[in-house]
Amino acid sequence: MIATEVTAKRASQRGEARRGEGTDLRFAATRGGALCAAGLAAILMTGCLERVIHITSEPPGALVHLNDQEVGRTPVDVPFQEFGTYDVRLTLDDYEPIHEGARADAPPWEWPGLDFIAMILPIPFRTDVRWHFDLELAESDVQALLDRAIEQRNQFHAEQDGAAAP
Repeated sequence: MIATEVTAKRASQRGEARRGEGTDLRFAATRGGALCAAGLAAILMTGCLERVIHITSEPPGALVHLNDQEVGRTPVDVPFQEFGTYDVRLTLDDYEPIHEGARADAPPWEWPGLDFIAMILPIPFRTDVRWHFDLELAESDVQALLDRAIEQRNQFHAEQDGAAAP
């Protein structure tokens, strides 16, 4: 124990405590407790950053894969952590499959530096990214499918010949 505290205790036991004596320690303890409580409240009340990708299609019900992970059928909401380009695949019977990249861009409160401030503020921030895809009916005409395949093959060979020529 500190000497001042011992003296204050003895004086209060004898009933001789003078006004203001021994209150310095109680004030310091109260102030320290208040600071700890304020720090704990600040930690517990911090905001959060929620990120969701909403994927829809016309017609609905297409099976969705994000970066080769099946996430469900449209309409579907997918929580995510990273911004950037995602590999998106949609498939539905009797429709042409879709395979393309889609971007999830960061809003201003997610920019480096500002994201730290957004995390410590006691309000939630939500980032909603919306992607919509229109599926086209698959061709059931076998000859048209073969013609398209031949056209693609010829285009590929033309590009290869053009790339090989000096």
